[in-house]
Amino acid sequence: MIRVLVCIVIPAVSAMPLSSDANCGHAYLAFVDHFSRLSVTIDGERIARIHRSALRTFDACDTGHVKNPENIFRHLEKGAVDQ
Repeated sequence: MIRVLVCIVIPAVSAMPLSSDANCGHAYLAFVDHFSRLSVTIDGERIARIHRSALRTFDACDTGHVKNPENIFRHLEKGAVDQ
C-alpha cells in the first residue's frame, strides 16, 4: 500500500499547481474585456506597456505572489484613463 502511495499519489499531487488561483484568470480576463473598450483612444506603445504590466500581474498572481489582482488591474485601467 505504501508503495502505491509513493508511486502514484505523491507524483500526481506534486504535478498539480499548488498556488494557482482561478481568481487570477477571471481577473485578467475582466481586465482585458474592460481595457479593450478603453484602448481605442490610446496609442500603441502605451497599450503594449499596460498589457505587459497586466501579464506580469497575472503571472505573479498565478505563482501566488499577489493575493488580490483585481485592485492592481483596476489601478492599471484607471491609469490608462487618467493619462
